Amino acid sequence: MDSHSIKKQLDEIQLTNERNQKYEPIDIDTLREELKFFMADRDLTIQDVADRIKRNRRTVWQFLNEKVTPSDRTVYKIRELLRRMKKKQLPPKIKEDEKIANIKVTVDQILRHLLEKEKEAKEGSQKETKKHMQKSRFMTLKETAEYLNCSVSLIYRLAVTRKIPYVRISGKILFDLTKLERFIEENTIEVR
Repeated sequence: MDSHSIKKQLDEIQLTNERNQKYEPIDIDTLREELKFFMADRDLTIQDVADRIKRNRRTVWQFLNEKVTPSDRTVYKIRELLRRMKKKQLPPKIKEDEKIANIKVTVDQILRHLLEKEKEAKEGSQKETKKHMQKSRFMTLKETAEYLNCSVSLIYRLAVTRKIPYVRISGKILFDLTKLERFIEENTIEVR
């Protein structure tokens, strides 16, 4: 053995002794359960934990699933992470940026946003239909269905049974807007 390898072994032994003197013995099963609880409590992924202890994701996964016993250094770093988090301290390089903290949203906010977008899209399509109807005197089946807020099949049935006025031009069914409004007024049921 050369002097470099002997020095390296002595350093490792000294580091191990310091750890043993500084902390109580490590119960790996308890540490594993604490880490699982810690991850579930803070919605952390294996990658998040791996980044915080500066180890690769596979090592953390193996530790959690009891596939391979990780090195003492990994166990030590996991224990240090749990101790820091119990004291409410984040590791120095992982402190959250203000911009990231402002980006966090809840599921409720996302759903509300999606519902508002859907509502705006429906209102936008209705406005476009009304603009188109104002430009044109005649409307197609689909436009009429949107205007009356009915299905296309119902409008088609009313037209074929001649219960609603329409114009047929080369096989295409069109509805005159003025006659359609008159039809609506005639079929409106008044309050007694």
